[in-house]
Amino acid sequence: MEAEIITVPASQIMPVSGYVAPPSYGRVKEEIEAFFFSKGALAYKIYKNAYTSSLADSASPDAFVDDFFTALENSIRQQVREKGSNAEQSIAIKEAFTMLRSTFALLRNAGVHFDPLTFYGTLVAFVLSKFK
Repeated sequence: MEAEIITVPASQIMPVSGYVAPPSYGRVKEEIEAFFFSKGALAYKIYKNAYTSSLADSASPDAFVDDFFTALENSIRQQVREKGSNAEQSIAIKEAFTMLRSTFALLRNAGVHFDPLTFYGTLVAFVLSKFK
């Protein structure tokens, strides 16, 4: 009996050592906290307050955008308050965020809804590009 040679395609499974695992959420959070801590007490306090106030899950993409603007408005108010704000600045912040919310409400009424991943991706890309 003659031996039959069969060719088999190479395995498509990469060895475990060939994978680079993305960093865990805990590690990324620790590095971000260290970054804001290194920027001073005010930056760290604003980061911690925004993080804590943003922990609730957004029920929909629209709620996500509203929650984002609320966290951003609160952070700006806190920064201005800690640096000694006046009534004009508080009114300007309130008016600016009222206009932002109105703009997004118009987009929602027109049927434009933002996926949270798109929103985060755009925001993160913008911020990272400024740190080049």
